Amino acid sequence: MNNPFDHFEKIICICGQHEPERWIKVQQEFERIGVLDRVERFDEVIDSNWLNETFGATSEWSKTDYCHWKIISDAHEQNLKNVFIFESDIHFIDTDLKKMSKSIESLNDLDWKLFYMGGIPHNVFGVINENLVNVSMCQAHAYAINGKHCKEVADKLMEGKIAIDQVYKREKQFGLGRKAFATHPRFVVQADADIHTRKNFSTIMWKKSVEPMIELYQQNIEFKTMTSMDEGKQHRRTLDNFKQSLNNVGLPASSGFVEIHKMKFESEFEKLNLIHDALKRGKTCLYSDPDVVFLKNPMDYLKELMNDYDMVIQSNVDDTKRKLKVYKKVLHSGFCMVKPTKLTLKLFDTSDEFHWPGEEGEESKEYLYRWQQHRVDTIYLNSKLNSDQEYAWNLKLKILDEDEFCLSKNYTSTNDKAYIVHYNENDRKVLHPKIKIRKMRENNHWFIPE
Repeated sequence: MNNPFDHFEKIICICGQHEPERWIKVQQEFERIGVLDRVERFDEVIDSNWLNETFGATSEWSKTDYCHWKIISDAHEQNLKNVFIFESDIHFIDTDLKKMSKSIESLNDLDWKLFYMGGIPHNVFGVINENLVNVSMCQAHAYAINGKHCKEVADKLMEGKIAIDQVYKREKQFGLGRKAFATHPRFVVQADADIHTRKNFSTIMWKKSVEPMIELYQQNIEFKTMTSMDEGKQHRRTLDNFKQSLNNVGLPASSGFVEIHKMKFESEFEKLNLIHDALKRGKTCLYSDPDVVFLKNPMDYLKELMNDYDMVIQSNVDDTKRKLKVYKKVLHSGFCMVKPTKLTLKLFDTSDEFHWPGEEGEESKEYLYRWQQHRVDTIYLNSKLNSDQEYAWNLKLKILDEDEFCLSKNYTSTNDKAYIVHYNENDRKVLHPKIKIRKMRENNHWFIPE
C-alpha cells in the first residue's frame, strides 16, 4: 500500500536546533506513520531583533509564524505542487493510513488552499463526505498548502503579520477559510503538557461543531431556515437569537449545519419550494422558521420518529368548525421534518394542480384565508392534504405533541417538556417582530445582548 503522504511533494517539520529533545520525540511520531525518511527539518536560526527590524516592531509574528511564511514562500519559489507543514509538538491520535488516504483522495476534485489533519474548528461551512469537512481552523500544527495558492497564502500572512492561525481562520478578512478542509476524523493533536487545555478544547469543539454535521450527512438530512432579515433589525436579531438557542442546546449554528436562506419574495411558496428542492435531491429536510427558540436538543427524538413516519409537523389548532374532512388540525409548515417519498414530493410540489375539497371547496378555502390571513404556504399545504384521500390513506404523518413543540400562545413557564417554542402568532394574528422579541424576553427566551 502506498503511503497517503505520497500525495505531498514535501513534508517539513519546524523544529529549532535548540530543541533536540523535541526533535527526537517528533521523529518517533513520523516513524509511526512511515514518513520519517521524507521529513525535512526546518531549523532556521531566527533572531527576535532581526525579526522586528525586518518586518516591523508592531508585527505580532513569532519566530514560528515567520517559519511558516518562509516555508510557504520557498514552496512558491520552487513551484512545488504542495507542501505539508508540521510543528514539532504533534502527536498522532490515529495512525490508520487507510482512513487518511480517504480524506486526502477527496482533495483531488477540489480547488483547495489549506488541508488540516487536526486543529480547533472555527467556522464549519459544510461536509464534503464522511472523510472531509470544509472548515476554517485555529492551530497550525499539521496542515498542507496547495502549491497553486502558496503565493496568495504567503501574501496574506505578510499582510496580516499576526499569528498564522488567526490569518487562516478569519475568512471575512483574509478569504482562506472557504477553501480550507480538514480530515474526519482528526489524526493529529498538539501534545505538549503546557497546551493540554488547548488539546482538550480542540476535542470539545470538534464534537460540538463537526460531529453533528457529520451525523446529518450520514443520515441524509438537510436542516434549513428562511428569513426576511433584510427587512429590518428585528428580523436579523431574531435570527441571531435562533442561532444562539441552537448553541445553547449543543447544536452548531454554523452555515454548514443549518442552511440560512434569504427570502427573495419571488414566490408566495418560497418555504415549500425550499423543502421540495431538498426532497427532489433525495434528502430528508428539517425545516424551522427563525422565530423558533430551541430549549432542548430535539435531533435524536426527531430522527427516531422518522423511522416510522414520512413527515412530522407542528399543528396550530384543532379545527372543529372547518368542513374539511381528512385532517382535523391546521398543520403548520414553520417546523417540520419531511422524508422524500412519492406522496411528500407531490405534497410540496407547488406547481401541482389540485381541486379544493368537496362542494364546499371555496367556502373551505375562504375559511382558511380568513384564519391564516397571508400565510399562503400554510393554506396551500392544509388544503392540499385535504383535497385527496390518498394522503389520509398512505401518508405516514405525525402531528408533533403541542407540549413538546409549542406555539408561544400555548407555552407556560411550567412546561418542562418543550423542545422548542415557536413565536409565530397569537389569537390568529401574525406577530410583529418587536412583539415576538418582547414575548421571548418575557419567557426568558431572548439570548442576545442588548
